[in-house]
Amino acid sequence: MGLPFNTSRKMNASSTGYPFDTPNDYATYSLWEESDNEGFSQTHDDLWMYFSSNRPGGLGQFDIYRTQTPEDLRRTYDFVFRGLVLDGSEDKMIGLDSTIKIMDGEKPVQIITSSRIGGDLTQNPPENFKTVIKTGKFYRVEVSSPGFFPTEITMDLRGNAGQDKEQYSQIVLLPIKPAKPPRQTPPDGSIRFVVKDKKTDQIIENAKLIYFDDRNRRGSEVKRIEETFFLEKPPELDFEIFTQAENYKTETFLFKKSQVNELKEKVTVLYLRNLTDFNDSYNITIYFPFNQRNLSAEDKAQLDKLAKHLLSAPTEILEIGGHTDNVGSKDYNIKLSEDRARAVQSYLVEKGIPTNRIKIQAYYYSQPIESNDTDEGRAKNRRVNFKRID
Repeated sequence: MGLPFNTSRKMNASSTGYPFDTPNDYATYSLWEESDNEGFSQTHDDLWMYFSSNRPGGLGQFDIYRTQTPEDLRRTYDFVFRGLVLDGSEDKMIGLDSTIKIMDGEKPVQIITSSRIGGDLTQNPPENFKTVIKTGKFYRVEVSSPGFFPTEITMDLRGNAGQDKEQYSQIVLLPIKPAKPPRQTPPDGSIRFVVKDKKTDQIIENAKLIYFDDRNRRGSEVKRIEETFFLEKPPELDFEIFTQAENYKTETFLFKKSQVNELKEKVTVLYLRNLTDFNDSYNITIYFPFNQRNLSAEDKAQLDKLAKHLLSAPTEILEIGGHTDNVGSKDYNIKLSEDRARAVQSYLVEKGIPTNRIKIQAYYYSQPIESNDTDEGRAKNRRVNFKRID
């Protein structure tokens, strides 16, 4: 069996047996192979082997010696290796398809795969791979998936690995991200805007801006680079920026020509309110026939609901926005949209709402919700709507 059970080395009188000492004097005793070594017994955990020997240095005819069991003499057991390979590119990580190579040297002893899974991965440690390997070896595990950096873990199942054992591992693969292009910035001298949520001050990603002035009555979409909108050429007239985003209240921001130089020196933040920040009463719309200013019985019934809410919320300030289609001059449409807003104001005042809680704003044709190129679109643009401005 070889060392430490058999040896050709001589021992001295005080020796207790290799490998438990280093003999200093080999002159007195015979070679070990002349001794009897027998009665081998292995412990249940395979860690130790006991044997008897009458080699020199013992206390009687035969003495019991102990040594660690050589790795190649230990029994092997089934070992369960299972776990979860995760996609590290997701904010909420999910299980990922991957290839798992299990190697005990240069060559794989097993190649298995993990599967893509979702759902709540925080309960009862989930798994998307499972296999059985043998104890008694040192394993290297390579995990890879297209588009992700491969990774590696190790498992040392030598020594006292024992039986009925397992290992659960969570392995996160990180995505190989393409190099980002150089960050673009709006040109120098441009007027820049960003759109943010009024309550959270966070950038609204799906915002859209439309530019209007006296020469551009149809409006033109404002260019953007990433989250920044910009006007390359400084406006030569007073202008409006119509701002909209999904699930947000639309808004028009009015700017004077005299503000242009000041606007060049900073990024102007345009705030929108999420529709969930409003009472539903603010979401009503009053439509008007062409060139009309009067309220119908149906309009008054809608306004009664708004008046009821305002009476129950005495600190809220209301803006009434009047709108028109783009038929006629700007001055005429400003007056028409103001008249429509004032008709609504007068009715709400009759219902008990103080005038100091109502602001009038004439938006004329700078906030179209439909195209002014069709009768149907123009009909929807002739309206009054509402927003809370406190």
